[in-house]
Amino acid sequence: MTTGNVVALPVRPSEAEKPGASQVPKAQYAPARPREEATLPRRSWRMPSAAAVGAIFAGASWVHGNPPSCMDYWVLHKASAAYLPRGLKYPRLAYGAFHAFIEAPVLYLLVLAGDSLPKRAAFYATVALVLWLTHVI
Repeated sequence: MTTGNVVALPVRPSEAEKPGASQVPKAQYAPARPREEATLPRRSWRMPSAAAVGAIFAGASWVHGNPPSCMDYWVLHKASAAYLPRGLKYPRLAYGAFHAFIEAPVLYLLVLAGDSLPKRAAFYATVALVLWLTHVI
């Protein structure tokens, strides 16, 4: 069934060609003519888009790009929760709120404070002061 690089798929037989077709009623909403995709040869290999290739060679990866903001995380969590049933939607939103507004900002601060020891010491001192003022420690 292959001719060179083109893979020809077998075409589904029509209602008249099927064995016992006279006893089988036609479907009510069956298309009147065969699909055009079945008559065209199927491409077995596709080139990636120019934008994807350009991004690979430009160094546009998650390592080189800017991280998403806290609101970007929140929008993604809301969009993900919209696909869930009602019983799972609100726990998903609660996790999303924790992740977007508590966990991500703290981790971003750790990353920003991690490039030098004085920044890290100032960050830890500030956190300790806030925890002491709020009577957590």
